[in-house]
Amino acid sequence: MLQPAPAEQEFFWDDLLEYIEERRVIPIVGAELLTVPDGAGSEIPLMRVLAQKLAERLRVSADDCTGDDALHQVVCRYLQRGGRREEIYPRIRTLLKELAPAVPPILRDLARIRHFNIFVTTTFDSLLAQALDEERSSGQPGAPRTVSLAYSPNNNADLPADARHSGTPTVFHLLGRLSASPDYVITEEDTLEFFTAMQSESK
Repeated sequence: MLQPAPAEQEFFWDDLLEYIEERRVIPIVGAELLTVPDGAGSEIPLMRVLAQKLAERLRVSADDCTGDDALHQVVCRYLQRGGRREEIYPRIRTLLKELAPAVPPILRDLARIRHFNIFVTTTFDSLLAQALDEERSSGQPGAPRTVSLAYSPNNNADLPADARHSGTPTVFHLLGRLSASPDYVITEEDTLEFFTAMQSESK
């Protein structure tokens, strides 16, 4: 793979800063930014912790579910055992409430960049909106003011036309938002369904 020359790297960062200043950059946040302390001074992926807890709640094995697809594996094992899909979503919602993970520092750093006003996330949690509420609230720490929108095949929510220049930050959940209903992605098949629906003319 060819590496850009030092001058090209400098141009890239200069150009990026110009685009950010003009509010043309929209950060896309994925699960890799969501981590929690492991108690030993390190950080582990939040979704891996959630997968382990869900496996305990559903009484399925999660011994080898340590990769990026840990949640997908746990859900699939439960379904293969005859479990009902509708039972999983409220349990995930309950578990996240019980875990009550702290906002990762990297999301706080992102929220402090005032030239970013629209954020797209591929995760179903509310940590990004929480970071924005806590970092951008003026005089009222933690006061909710972030607009949170979510897409699902059954809900064609879209960004308002003036979102980029609005004074209110907006988080768009591309793959659905946490709910007791099956309105967000928890398996690879869900991801395929969401993206297929997005490309249909009616969606």
